Amino acid sequence: MLPDPEQADTAQVWISSDYLSTVRVQQVQPEPDTWTGVGDGAVLAFPVSGPDPITVVLQIRPDQVGLLRGAVGAPGREPVEFWQLVYP
Repeated sequence: MLPDPEQADTAQVWISSDYLSTVRVQQVQPEPDTWTGVGDGAVLAFPVSGPDPITVVLQIRPDQVGLLRGAVGAPGREPVEFWQLVYP
């Protein structure tokens, strides 16, 4: 994830509500400064220093077995859609 060009000290990631409704987020590393609900998901904001990308890891626990669908991306940009198979 790259810093937000409009806020050089912050990097943001958007996660779709479709995905978040099927999992429990148990831990986020590094811990976000803010976690803001928006109409179609949530935006996590992380402090950064400099232009280097950062890595964010979400530890999740699925609420169901089967195919989970979701999307992630930078707020205001085209998201990347994905699917995840949860096997019992």
